[in-house]
Amino acid sequence: ETDRLGAIDLGGGHARLAVLPRGGALGETSEITVDLRDGAEAVLERCIEEIRSLAQGQTLAGIGVALPGPVDPATHGVVSPSRMPGWAGRDIAALVERLTGAPAVVENDANAMALGEHFARTPHADSSVTVKAGTAIGSGIVIGGSVYRGAGGVAGDITHTRVAAAHQFPCSCGNLGCLETVSSGAALVRLLQNEGVEVATTQEVLSLVRDGHPRATALAPRSVIAYDQGV
Repeated sequence: ETDRLGAIDLGGGHARLAVLPRGGALGETSEITVDLRDGAEAVLERCIEEIRSLAQGQTLAGIGVALPGPVDPATHGVVSPSRMPGWAGRDIAALVERLTGAPAVVENDANAMALGEHFARTPHADSSVTVKAGTAIGSGIVIGGSVYRGAGGVAGDITHTRVAAAHQFPCSCGNLGCLETVSSGAALVRLLQNEGVEVATTQEVLSLVRDGHPRATALAPRSVIAYDQGV
């Protein structure tokens, strides 16, 4: 019986893929560019093709999928996705199982990260909160060792919280003044572009920060800089 697991971490414009032993450390990973607007089937087919390449013919015992939107644990699908047209109402776990023949578990990316951080870094804590800052901003709340989802499964989805500093900036979700418009990776890209800096992705912003670019360093939250440097 195989003890290898596949992992798919979907972001706003990319996906990170890995195959790792059950309970073991993360080894080789791969990153591909994706467009969530292509729909669930097309995006996941590309991810699974890359997973198969990493698995090198080994049968997988299961696959975990982290999605950049609220996930309903009962339907294994995305709830009211703001940047994922065609994903709502789809049973993502069933789709992955059909494409791979392996059982699948689906979770919101911030919740998945929060569970990992909770048990890896604070094993004796009863509860914890983990903030995930990427293209958007999310958080995962763990209480008593389990994810707290709240009403509609969006307890930690802080990216669309209205904040005064955002004024009336339009957000990708269609509303105005969301936290995402001033504090996310996408916001840093926009702010740097407005100042004439040639940058297109959050990863490029981090590259500028690592290189000591003065405006990127000034704009990037210090917590993001510390995390990127492994502090």
